[in-house]
Amino acid sequence: MNRFVGFLLVLVCSIPLHLPAASEAYRYPDFNEQVTYRNSSGSAFDTDRLSEFLAQWQDSESGGFASVKDLVGMQNPTVAQLDSVYRIQGIQLDQLRRQARPIVSIMTDPGNPLYGFSVVTAPNFAGPPADTTTISHNFGLGAGLSQQLPTAGSLDLTLKHGISVSSVDGGAWKWKQLPSVGLTLRQSLGLGDSWLDTGYGRNLETKQLLQQSGAADAVGQAKNQLSLQVLQFRGTLQALYESKWLATRQAILADDAITEAQADLDLGIISRNQLILKQSAFAQQLLQIAELEREIASVSNTLDRLSSGSVTGSFDYGALIDLEAITALEQYRNGALLSNEALYAAALGADPDYMQADRDIQIARLDQKLGNPADAPTFSVAMQLSPYYTPTAGNGLWGSFDELFSSGDPVFSVSVSFMATDLSRSTSRTTRALADEQLVQASISKTEAESTVYQKIKDLQLRIDSGLDMVTLLLKDYDFAVNDVEIERILAASYFGNDLSIRRKELAMYGAAFSVLQQLRSLTALSAELAIVLGSTEY
Repeated sequence: MNRFVGFLLVLVCSIPLHLPAASEAYRYPDFNEQVTYRNSSGSAFDTDRLSEFLAQWQDSESGGFASVKDLVGMQNPTVAQLDSVYRIQGIQLDQLRRQARPIVSIMTDPGNPLYGFSVVTAPNFAGPPADTTTISHNFGLGAGLSQQLPTAGSLDLTLKHGISVSSVDGGAWKWKQLPSVGLTLRQSLGLGDSWLDTGYGRNLETKQLLQQSGAADAVGQAKNQLSLQVLQFRGTLQALYESKWLATRQAILADDAITEAQADLDLGIISRNQLILKQSAFAQQLLQIAELEREIASVSNTLDRLSSGSVTGSFDYGALIDLEAITALEQYRNGALLSNEALYAAALGADPDYMQADRDIQIARLDQKLGNPADAPTFSVAMQLSPYYTPTAGNGLWGSFDELFSSGDPVFSVSVSFMATDLSRSTSRTTRALADEQLVQASISKTEAESTVYQKIKDLQLRIDSGLDMVTLLLKDYDFAVNDVEIERILAASYFGNDLSIRRKELAMYGAAFSVLQQLRSLTALSAELAIVLGSTEY
């Protein structure tokens, strides 16, 4: 005992007094460390292998599946509303353009009535009789030509002609021709880039065109998104059908297992608890089938709701799996999509939020230029030309024309007026201040849209890389499942397996095949989404 204690003392004394602290050997890891692996994952995309797989598993009715174009052929309420907005913008544009064309009108007024009759009795201060009575008949008609000017002004030309037939105290009738020509120019000042902006009308049309363009893009984007949603939901529905098929076959296996277990229980090979476990597994399979049926009904209702609209489809896929589209994703792998500036520019040009923000910026700048005509100073010039002559009694209709041209003297008048209802122009200042704030908001929205587009492309890049790698891995799982079936058949032939074990392996093979098909549908939808983001679809 004493020798053992002495040995311990010698051992303790031989331990170094300055041991390295554990904290010196271990520290917090660097999460940015680049890790390289000696072995490759071997996830090269094999198009030929995929073609062989699809030749075996893509059924003509369900594997080829119903065309998305057939599912989205009716009128959709969302698209219909947006299309109505687009038509409204078109109507407003047509109205604006019609205003730039001459407008012809026909008119009469109290001074030049279509027909007028009057009887006037007036005292005669020159001599008897004491009163004179004048009976007059007046006929008249006028025409006008109005033209909106590109300077926010208007030019009105008025042509009037009247005929007066009068008789004093029952004497001879006097005919008088009353033609006149009027020209009026009205011009608002201080609108646009200068006091007299010749591009004011063009700016108004540009603003309306921008608004109509936004409405058209909204319709196209809605059609694209609805088509994409239908494609995705149709893939989900097919996956649910496959899951239900698997669950049904598994329930059949569970039912057969109960029959075997009952026979084994009768022979005393297993306990009743083992039979109850198999019965419970069968009940769970039935519950899973019922749940899948409810999900199928829900997704079917959603599809009916989406495809009830006028969605023509922006991509013409005859099936839910498009191998050509999936293969085309290969060119965007390993950061190729994210590093391509041309693709980023294309995505910006196709993004509805970015384009709308860009249009809002242009509209705000136009509003800054256009101002508000409500309080703009107005300058007007009015000119009128008419003849003056005194007709003679009994001249007759044609004689009145002779007198008009022979003895009529022209009467020409010009009037110039100016009006400024608000010298401070508070309404225009408010309009421009609001336009300034709209410009600020639109610029912020444009910057946010740029960031959103970049994140969208980044997300697509990750999904493309992982999606194509996943197809390769799932194909390997499928090949493994096929081999597993063959191994189980060999074991069954050697009395190391049975029919139930072979059927279980076959169902596992079906499940592996369905997983590949579901991944291919997801990649087809991903290809359609990428086409929408890059603006390579037509609607």
